[in-house]
Amino acid sequence: MGLVRNFYFRQSVFAALAALCVLFALEPYKIWPLGFVAVFFILRAAEEQRPVGVYRILGAASLFALASSVLTFGWIFATIHRYTGGNFILTVFLGCLYALLFNLKFHALFLLYRYWLKKFHELTHILAFAAIMALTDALAPELFPWSWGNTLAADAPLRQLAALGSVYLIAFAVGVGGAALHLLLRKRHGARWSYFLKPALPALAILTILYIVGAALYFYPIIDSKEVVRVLAIQTNIGAAPEAKRSDEAFATDAINRLFNQSAEALLLHEKADIIFWPEAAMPFHSADRHMQNRKIYSQTFDGVLEYFARALGRTVIFQDMVYRENRLHSRLSVRPSPHTSDETFYLKRRLVPWGEYLPLENIFPALRRYFFEAGHFSAGKLNAPLDVSYRSKLPSRIDSGSLRSDMQLFSSPEKIRTMFASRERTKSLRVQPTLCYEALYPSDARTQDTDLIVNLASDAWFGDGIEGHQHLGAASLRAVENGVPMVRSAMSGVSAVFDARGDDIVPRTGQARQETLYAEIPLEKRRTLFARFGMAAFYILMGAALWPFLMS
Repeated sequence: MGLVRNFYFRQSVFAALAALCVLFALEPYKIWPLGFVAVFFILRAAEEQRPVGVYRILGAASLFALASSVLTFGWIFATIHRYTGGNFILTVFLGCLYALLFNLKFHALFLLYRYWLKKFHELTHILAFAAIMALTDALAPELFPWSWGNTLAADAPLRQLAALGSVYLIAFAVGVGGAALHLLLRKRHGARWSYFLKPALPALAILTILYIVGAALYFYPIIDSKEVVRVLAIQTNIGAAPEAKRSDEAFATDAINRLFNQSAEALLLHEKADIIFWPEAAMPFHSADRHMQNRKIYSQTFDGVLEYFARALGRTVIFQDMVYRENRLHSRLSVRPSPHTSDETFYLKRRLVPWGEYLPLENIFPALRRYFFEAGHFSAGKLNAPLDVSYRSKLPSRIDSGSLRSDMQLFSSPEKIRTMFASRERTKSLRVQPTLCYEALYPSDARTQDTDLIVNLASDAWFGDGIEGHQHLGAASLRAVENGVPMVRSAMSGVSAVFDARGDDIVPRTGQARQETLYAEIPLEKRRTLFARFGMAAFYILMGAALWPFLMS
């Protein structure tokens, strides 16, 4: 009994239960009502923190941070190990350090609840709690950003709230629902049911209104378009590419063979396809740019296959490769054929994964490279501009496997392909908002007002056949809802998917850690959203409105 009454033991139990609820509310389980239950356990823990001091509150918050990282996002520890090449002890240390540094939302939330929210049974305090929860969610620094709002992404009406104030407005709804559940289940011996129900009714009414607003947004007509773009997303699943494979010729050969074979086989089945998406790291450590500064990473075969699909087969390819610009290595999203000749026809990745794509503090402490020898050497880009993509007007005659086999000898000679096949005229065009890998987790990075499609090329191979790919996809899908435009996600190891402007799947998703191809016909239908127009400003205004009665009282 003494253990059960121990403060830290009880806080650990609440932390574990909250983390497990979040886990099963997210993809791939999608039991979204557990998002409210997770907040209920957070509030139960916060109530028991009222009599204690600051240090105990911070200790309890640290338990929640660790539980979230270990139980909900346990793949983080495995990823740190694979990215850095470090030993077990170093991995555990960095994982725990990550949990404490990048889950400060728990510390802020518990402290504000303890010292600011004194009358939780009043509606002003309930709305203030939900607003504070959403604001700490949005403002706390996170390396792999997740939001309590992601727990409701599986519910179509509540998901639409992202169109008003991004995923963080959904977090506000989670807070209101969790508060209602907390008020309903408060333990009071001998009290009548009305004692629990009465204070919870206002919160339930607010949650009902939010649900009705979401449902109205979901069923509100999207701007109709007769334009349809047909796409292929190639999922090669060549596995993780650590630094040791940089000079592995067999690995590179297998990568390009899979790209060509899967793309060619898919075109034989879906001849109407307009655009082919090759995911991030489908051809790692190589560039299709034959510029002199890329001579160490340039692959003639990679360049040749791209030219063949663009010229001989008349398709547009959107792909990722490596490129040097001003002696700095970048991860690039590019289009072949390019509609222009300027440098603005590609996108350089802006958000790099620490340890995976660059080594933090390496400039100050060069010796760190000895301990994290697998860490990348990339530099971040600066521009976040949409790309213009042109695609077919007239396609070549029917593709046959015999021609494809006979033309394979040309792939190592891109200049010969350019001579043999003239560049095809393309009269159709669309604008795309590019994101590479986990950039799609940041609402601000994908925000767009004048594009037809959001594109996310990703590689989740580092995480194996686990749930990270599903969690990543579930969070990224909300970018389509926020901006009111369709989204294509092509992931090298899965999960690949295509979403419409409501965040619904247009076609079935691919699996995780398997070789697949996804074909979809995407209606270029859009809708105007508050988030696309005003960005996070709309969210902050709504949270200010929720906090205002509390501040006035």
